[in-house]
Amino acid sequence: MKLSRVSTKLIYEVIRLKTEYSMSVCTVPMLISALFAIRDENEFTNLFNAYFEKKLGIKFDVIDKVIDELINAGKQASVSKSDMQLQPKSTSTPITISTDNELSDIFEHLANFLSECQRVEITPDYFIVSLFETGASSIRRFLKKISVNYMEAEMFFERKKILDYEIVPYEISHFVTYSNPQYVGKPCHIVGREKELKEIYRNMLKPVKRNVILYGFPGVGKTAVGELLKHNISNNLCPNHFKGFKIFEMNVKDFLLNCNDSKEANEMMNTLLNFLSKRKDDIILLIDEIQTILGKGGLFDPKKLDLSTTLKPILVRGDVRIVGMTTFTDYLSFKHDQALDRRFAGINIIAPKMKQVPAMITPMIREIEKEKQMQISVEVIDKAIWYAACFDFNKHNPDKSLDVVNGAIANAQLRNSNTLTVNDVINVFHVSFERWEGMTNRVKKGTAYHEAGHYVLNVLTNPGNYVVLAVSIYPTKEYNGVNVLEVDETVTPNTNKEYFYNEIACDLAGRVAEELVFGDINSGASEDLDSATAIAQSMITEFGMSDGIGKNRVYLNEGMGNDEGAQEVDEEVSEIINLVYKRCKKILIENRDFLDAIAHALLEHHILMKSELDEIWENVKKERLQNPTSLPKRSKNTQHQEIEKFKKFGKSTQRNLKRLTQKARRTVKKHIRKFHK
Repeated sequence: MKLSRVSTKLIYEVIRLKTEYSMSVCTVPMLISALFAIRDENEFTNLFNAYFEKKLGIKFDVIDKVIDELINAGKQASVSKSDMQLQPKSTSTPITISTDNELSDIFEHLANFLSECQRVEITPDYFIVSLFETGASSIRRFLKKISVNYMEAEMFFERKKILDYEIVPYEISHFVTYSNPQYVGKPCHIVGREKELKEIYRNMLKPVKRNVILYGFPGVGKTAVGELLKHNISNNLCPNHFKGFKIFEMNVKDFLLNCNDSKEANEMMNTLLNFLSKRKDDIILLIDEIQTILGKGGLFDPKKLDLSTTLKPILVRGDVRIVGMTTFTDYLSFKHDQALDRRFAGINIIAPKMKQVPAMITPMIREIEKEKQMQISVEVIDKAIWYAACFDFNKHNPDKSLDVVNGAIANAQLRNSNTLTVNDVINVFHVSFERWEGMTNRVKKGTAYHEAGHYVLNVLTNPGNYVVLAVSIYPTKEYNGVNVLEVDETVTPNTNKEYFYNEIACDLAGRVAEELVFGDINSGASEDLDSATAIAQSMITEFGMSDGIGKNRVYLNEGMGNDEGAQEVDEEVSEIINLVYKRCKKILIENRDFLDAIAHALLEHHILMKSELDEIWENVKKERLQNPTSLPKRSKNTQHQEIEKFKKFGKSTQRNLKRLTQKARRTVKKHIRKFHK
């Protein structure tokens, strides 16, 4: 009989125990001991270990003691001797093992078992099945001594489970894992990803090209979606078509570690694909960081391995369904390879809404709470979520909120407490608070009015589908303060010229507010101006939303390469910025009471949530109704004044006006009047 690599280690461990106990033959208790000794070498053997340790809660020191008693008891028994020759897969030198009658029966059963299953080598899984199917007295005595019901254990390790298990060949076992047994019967704490999971199922049901790429920014939960997929399929919590499916995972890092060159990598990948394609049409292969092995999909990294040629045939046939995971940036570069792009359906895993985050992270936090023996209140969880939104501005939920909770737990442990408090959450961001304390009053006030300006314009102009969830004036790594925005996907904005004007106005509002209050502008407002300028350039060069060169896309595209074309674009951008800047200033002057109310509240509380912001706005509106005379009077400009303002923006504008037809000039004037209402 031929032994697998792990089975060879198993037999050598049995022989070692024979020598250690000074016995003439190997016995079944030695085999049982060896099965526990080679844990982590084989997935199903891990299950053998986990059955006693995790499921039944039996300590290994108890098991070792019982096995030692059984082996020593065998010294007193009279046994007949039988020699067995076994052939390791890795060498041509056979192993000769002397066995007692009981162990000899197990080896005979193994030989028949291999013949029935049409397998060429023995794996530790077969030893486990043979132990129970022969009804070895040693395994019965072992289970009785540790108070385990033999019938229950026999059912747990029945032959069907072994045969369904899918033995991974040795050649690929170091980077391929069969996942299902790890998830059977175990709880899953991942919620809120049912929509993405349904989309995965839908794409995998297609007759061909049934492959999926999950992409998104770091921390949004791509791995969590993969975990949910593995759990649901392993426990048959999936559509009927996918019940009984087997999921294999490819560890890309381990794969690359075992590849000396691209030729060897292609051979290993072919071995994997051949192994999977020979199975029934019920295989799903998960590959995290898939861009690493698709060099054409990783244009920004020439070191990436390109196995796309090897993968493409199986991707088309649909023998195996592949679910890959990658970052948003890598997915964009991946799409440059059109052949690969056609074979994968991209599913964007977006960050959850703020209102969804508590439900998503609370089950995981409760597990952490149990493991760390901590007490974590709902109030603390909510605070962690909001503080993560305000401070970890460039990170993504749910990962960033969990990071804050973990940081807070560390703070609680440092003060030797098992109760998490809001202060523990706050202290995660102690650097930001220290920076705040070191800021001058002028900078604090300027930051408050800057962020208040952004918020007021967002509320009054409502550009698009943004919702302001919070405003903070605590400094982060990138900014002195932030408006925390969230996209309302239920609203589809009308992206006309007015929409872009409002976008620009919101970008400029912080800068305008500082100028209005202090008469000067902080250097931190330069980024807002850059953003506003980029929008204005897009209006002209991409959308043709100008009355000059932007109307003629052909002229624009041909003329962009010369200085004259670029100059005209710059001039029109300047005109848009100036026009919107004045409009923004006018809005803030007319709503100075609202601006002051938000800024003063920020200086007092530093962070304002949506409910608090809405309350301030309602109070301002009530105050206006009670004191209408206190409101600034709106200026009334005549058509002539509007035209004159427009002409002052630059000589280029005057040239453009002359160049326009009479009808076009009337349109310009009409637009100006509408814009300044």
